[in-house]
Amino acid sequence: MNHKRLVLVSAVALAVAGCAPSTRNVATVNGKAITREDLAGRLIESPVGKNALKDLILERLILQEAENKGIKVTDEQVNQFIQLQKDQLPPGRFEERYLKDTPESAIRQEARKQIALRSIALKGVPISQDSVQKFYDDNIDRFTKPQWKQAGILITDDKTSAQKAAKLLAENKDYALVFGELASSMAKSAGPQRDWFAITKDYVLNERGQPINMPAITDAIRKTGADKVSPVISLAPSPQYAVIKVFADVPSAKIELASVQPLIEYEIASRNKQVQPVEEIIQKLAKDAKLEIKIPQFTDLAKPEVLAPTPNQAQQRPAPDVPRPE
Repeated sequence: MNHKRLVLVSAVALAVAGCAPSTRNVATVNGKAITREDLAGRLIESPVGKNALKDLILERLILQEAENKGIKVTDEQVNQFIQLQKDQLPPGRFEERYLKDTPESAIRQEARKQIALRSIALKGVPISQDSVQKFYDDNIDRFTKPQWKQAGILITDDKTSAQKAAKLLAENKDYALVFGELASSMAKSAGPQRDWFAITKDYVLNERGQPINMPAITDAIRKTGADKVSPVISLAPSPQYAVIKVFADVPSAKIELASVQPLIEYEIASRNKQVQPVEEIIQKLAKDAKLEIKIPQFTDLAKPEVLAPTPNQAQQRPAPDVPRPE
């Protein structure tokens, strides 16, 4: 799911829609109003506007093709799709990362588009339920949410400070205050972080999926329960010590087959070379589309090689004069 693209589309949509239907002005400067139309006009002629228009055109083409093939995307399918995105992240992170800056309606529309595209690819492809069940059983680790632990790692310059920190945290003293008093100078520069860690059979991973390569730390994270404090940990050969406070412990759980069945069906069909890659489907839709672009500086979007370039075409395109925002 391309969340950066969602933000780009939503920026223009929000500019037009505003924070509330009854509010025409988005800001005032020394009493002079900036209207939604002012903001939309500025955005729509920028690279952000072009990216948003491109996404909207492709979305419309995909949904039209799905309708032509009799494909209907249900709210339940959309809910399952979004839940799968949430399951890949620690509790609450999806909302913090995406719903903070992107309207839920935009996320749901992107999900609807992705589901429609996958359904177009799978239309008419026979896949047995037995093969789906076997794939699920054979790859159950892929369809299991990891155990998540939220923890703070307090590193000190000496053992005495670590012992004091462990005692204070065990007494439920405020973590930020204890950190501020006893953490090493280098640790203080990063602040009293509360990070999420995924606990797997072989690794302890940070939120970015990177393994923690300090056995003493990973062992303590594994063994320390929620609202508990680890024993003092030596970070030898460094002279420093550490104490870990675990704030939350969310157990591992299997994802139900019904929630991942469409993904499994698509992967089976892809492995058996029964489906056309979605990139090729999009390229064909762009090639067959009848487009009329009414913003002069965006008229090249009517060209299939611009709207949905192949990898070779994308490499051959010259760099834009204005950097494309991420």
